[in-house]
Amino acid sequence: MSDPMGEYLEDLARRQAHAHQPHPPEAGAGPSPQQSPSTIPYVEAHAGPRRLLVLTLARSSSMLTGKVPPVVGIDGRQYVVVWGTVSFEIPADRAVHVSVHVPGERMTQAASALLPPGDSLSLGYTTDYGSGMGRLG
Repeated sequence: MSDPMGEYLEDLARRQAHAHQPHPPEAGAGPSPQQSPSTIPYVEAHAGPRRLLVLTLARSSSMLTGKVPPVVGIDGRQYVVVWGTVSFEIPADRAVHVSVHVPGERMTQAASALLPPGDSLSLGYTTDYGSGMGRLG
């Protein structure tokens, strides 16, 4: 009997690893000046300058390893990602809401922050399986 969640997570990890490989640019397409091919683009309507947010997602419990992927929210839009480092393109000229959580029945390990306008930045997210709290900073 196959495990649909396991197959999904393997496929997600394979696509994430593939995204980190260099790709030749397509004609007429390519990342913005700050965006690499593995950066998740900002998809909401925004014509202003953009910056890069690099999130390092670390789990504190081996119970989460490969079983439950983290979910990152950028201005309310949610992305199921993999543990490790993930980068997002976000607006540079206005505040951006960032949230991270690990879905669960009882504890979601949620954390969020309102990032002020500014330059590119790096944040880390960690879980505390015992308390059910996540930390973003």
